[in-house]
Amino acid sequence: RQALNCGPLTVTNAQLPPSFSTTYPSSVIATCNTGYTGNGPSGPFNCLNTGSWSTFFTCPAVNCGALSRTNGVVTTPSGTTFPNSATVTCNAGYTASGASKTVQCQSSGVWESFTCNAVNCGVLIVNQGTVVTTGGNTYPNNATVTCNTGYTGNGD
Repeated sequence: RQALNCGPLTVTNAQLPPSFSTTYPSSVIATCNTGYTGNGPSGPFNCLNTGSWSTFFTCPAVNCGALSRTNGVVTTPSGTTFPNSATVTCNAGYTASGASKTVQCQSSGVWESFTCNAVNCGVLIVNQGTVVTTGGNTYPNNATVTCNTGYTGNGD
């Protein structure tokens, strides 16, 4: 009598041992790939006396969740799961920190780091006058220019 065969076993986004028996009563354990997590009953897949595998186990991608940025807008056209990306557009007056404006959902379930920082206007130098800034030299702070006696302002 021939052993009962459960046939091939494939689990998307998972690794199976390089070789394993597919005949009753064998069992095998799947390991989810990096960036994917087990979803379903724990334990091994068992080849049953019915000729089918016992467990329906999936490895969905980890979810980084919603990405929000202060002083910016985020779009996630492909979703928030590994290995998808999000595009960050900084608001006017703010500039991107980081290598690019695209951030990736990492295998750990955390988005790459990215911020929108206020543009630094630098130090305002005025000949024949004084400058007083409130809040620093970054957007959206203001500077007040007072001309020395005998001089008038010219500009915006």
